[in-house]
Amino acid sequence: MTELQTTKPFDQETHDECDPRARAAISCFLFSRGHEVFDNPNIYKIDLYYESGWPEKERFWVEVEVKELWEGPWPKDWDTVHILQRKAKYLRGLDPKKAMFFVLDNDLSQAWYVPAVAILDLQPIITPNKSVPSGELMFHVPIGRCRLFDLREEAA
Repeated sequence: MTELQTTKPFDQETHDECDPRARAAISCFLFSRGHEVFDNPNIYKIDLYYESGWPEKERFWVEVEVKELWEGPWPKDWDTVHILQRKAKYLRGLDPKKAMFFVLDNDLSQAWYVPAVAILDLQPIITPNKSVPSGELMFHVPIGRCRLFDLREEAA
């Protein structure tokens, strides 16, 4: 693996700061849409799941992430949402039609919904970021395949 394709080592402090906040925000959002949301008991897999449907319930899987540098309105020149390639491992064994990513801004007021099927035909691109300035592999998902939610409006 070259230096350009390094992966950020797991950072427990950042995880503890961001993950519970993101899980709570998306759990509230999904609850407001009529879903009962659960933490995945396997902490090494996708973050959350909910069950929906009647008379038979189907399980849907949710991975959350806070993009700490995103503050305020989504910049007009950002035409893609970046999903870390290493998060694709969470889709193994799941129906991609029943899995999704939510990328939240730093204050948890906005979130991009990215259906897992949106990354299936994409090749990851080496992308510099705050944690790995030399670049980390990411899927660049066109915003046309995603949906932006204002979580403040959804909670009202």
